[in-house]
Amino acid sequence: MVRTIIPIAIGLDPHDVEHLYRKVEGAGFYHHKRAMVFALAAVEMACWDLIGKGAPLHKLWGGKYRERIEMIAYLFVSDPEKVAAEARHYVDRGFRTIKLKTGVDERSDVPIAKAVREAVGPDIRNRADVNGAWTPGTAKRMISRLAPFDLEYVEQPLVHDDLLGHAQLRRWSPGLWQARKAASICEAAGIPVTLHSGGELGCSTAAYLHLAASTPNMFPAIDGQQHNQADDVVPIPRCSATTTAVPWGVQMMRRRIFRQVDVFTKVPFLGNPLAVVLDGNDLSTEEMQGFTRWTNLSEATFVLPAVDPKADYRVRIFTGSGELPFAGHPTLGTCHAWLEAGGTPHGSEIVQECELGLVRITRMGGRLAFAAPPRRRSGAVGEDELVTICQALAINRSDIIDHSWCDNGPEWRAILLKSAEQVLSLRPDPSVLGDIKLGIVGPHSGGDCAFEVRAIYGTEEDPVTGSLNAAVAQWLIGGGHAPDRYVASQGAAL
Repeated sequence: MVRTIIPIAIGLDPHDVEHLYRKVEGAGFYHHKRAMVFALAAVEMACWDLIGKGAPLHKLWGGKYRERIEMIAYLFVSDPEKVAAEARHYVDRGFRTIKLKTGVDERSDVPIAKAVREAVGPDIRNRADVNGAWTPGTAKRMISRLAPFDLEYVEQPLVHDDLLGHAQLRRWSPGLWQARKAASICEAAGIPVTLHSGGELGCSTAAYLHLAASTPNMFPAIDGQQHNQADDVVPIPRCSATTTAVPWGVQMMRRRIFRQVDVFTKVPFLGNPLAVVLDGNDLSTEEMQGFTRWTNLSEATFVLPAVDPKADYRVRIFTGSGELPFAGHPTLGTCHAWLEAGGTPHGSEIVQECELGLVRITRMGGRLAFAAPPRRRSGAVGEDELVTICQALAINRSDIIDHSWCDNGPEWRAILLKSAEQVLSLRPDPSVLGDIKLGIVGPHSGGDCAFEVRAIYGTEEDPVTGSLNAAVAQWLIGGGHAPDRYVASQGAAL
């Protein structure tokens, strides 16, 4: 494409697609038909992209005949039992047309067609793709044997250019414009058409969805392999069931700056890991949530431009199950990544904006520290929840010296026990706690640490919890249980 087709195309008007085809074929590249097809089709797509800026392609081809395009499920399994199960799976998802890979072994082709027909019933359309594996004699015999299973059609039973062996087989017409012309010829003869798929990614898929939308006689479901692809290069609507909407405006996925940091440690792999996306612009909540789940880390954050003029940046914080208004180690980890990426604060402190509000972060030598944000909820924990907490920890109600809500985003409840030793001896039963996020605090009798802290949520115990320690400090200092400054220990039980 780079060495031959593009030099020929340079200087032509992008509207002159037909002239481009004639010029390329006239240069002698028809001798390399398959290579020319792919290279020329790519350049042609670029021409249509230039022509259609600001308007969808289907408007250039006569308008949108249909709103949604039915797509197939393509099954590559050659074991009859397994392919039948996979066919049932896709029918349950809503697909109404199944395409089978045949031609690998004549002995399995008929059992595959039979198994799938029996699995999906008479109302689902099945078709077979041989990929040119048969001879004319084999094709005649096999099509006769497959007839009882009511196939919609058999695709490419012979090699694609065997005109003598298969008079009905037409050469593959390259590009969107040639496909439009071939479809028009078929429409005049009352012949329906469909589109083949070579496993295209989003750009090509978007183009042929517009082609399908504007071609009246494209009644059969078009081929597609999006259901077999793990990802794509453009965020087009993916085929999750029987039909796909015509996409509007396809853009390549942008690359985003990403960092993974280890918080609360100087030793690699011993802290709290965090994923930080330093350019979260234009990502939807669903995309942020999906990325967070994909990282399989406890949290991920997404840096955005600040809304509040007093803030240096804004951050959204996600766990695998949802978004948090504030969290401790994501705050420090995000600030570290932002500074390392060249972020410059307005003043001596870094001011982070999150759903909870503004959080001030101070640089202390090589460390960062955040000022505890206001709690959303404080005050006593309900007695019914205290009963549950006592059951989960196997302690008496009298063991709890004090208790308080410590909700600064995560909905922590905290209890104060008699000693750090008692805190460390506990064997909590998370199944009893259920949805309660619990902080457990007890004073040390001496040493550098004034308190021992444990954080229990779900089925996990957190080794270091910034949000809990910040809210607990506000509670303990405000309630007269602790001096204005103290050191707490957490994670020793792990």
